[in-house]
Amino acid sequence: MFRSASIAFAVSVAFAGSIARAGMGDIFSTLGDLNDPPLYDTSGWSVSSTFSTQTAFFTPDIDAHLGSIDLAALSFSTTASTINVALYESNGVATPGTLVENFGNFSALNPVVNNNGTDLLHIESAEHDLLVTSQEYVLAVSWVSGDSTGWRYSNPIVYGSRSYFRTTDSRWILQTGESASTILGAFELSSFEAVPTPAALPAGLALLGLTSFRRRR
Repeated sequence: MFRSASIAFAVSVAFAGSIARAGMGDIFSTLGDLNDPPLYDTSGWSVSSTFSTQTAFFTPDIDAHLGSIDLAALSFSTTASTINVALYESNGVATPGTLVENFGNFSALNPVVNNNGTDLLHIESAEHDLLVTSQEYVLAVSWVSGDSTGWRYSNPIVYGSRSYFRTTDSRWILQTGESASTILGAFELSSFEAVPTPAALPAGLALLGLTSFRRRR
């Protein structure tokens, strides 16, 4: 069963050129072991017209510039659903603080096609802001249109210090304690590293980063 409580958030756009993904999940991750799938639970938080935003509060494991986000966001059914993903600084209260990056709107994965417990919505950061261990952040996933989306739980379960969800009348509801109400959704943030710019590379070697979903292998 999907729980109707907190977690709303940020996924990013395609970018070209002078940066490349460095570490897989090195900034922060609640995903399971690649060698022992599934990477996430079959249940999760509902992102819908009723529970319009779900949030995950977390602190990075390292200081690093954001390269990409991978998110376990699957529709409840085969009906298409659209979500918005964004990353904020935490201001210590219910509502997210300063916006770090709004990654845009994305189609949630199809639960029939992407049903092996390893498929993830993959989003590249366009701004590559520096995330630091001294700052708490909020990943927010918001409903835009279509069917409800399930932001699948972490596997094994990872608890956050607190969580919030936003209702359709814009009220933010706080949930605290190490309980079902503060289970983090399944996601990971990975860093990027600088590489030579396309102009400095031999013709044909410059690669364009594309936003899509990624199948973990």
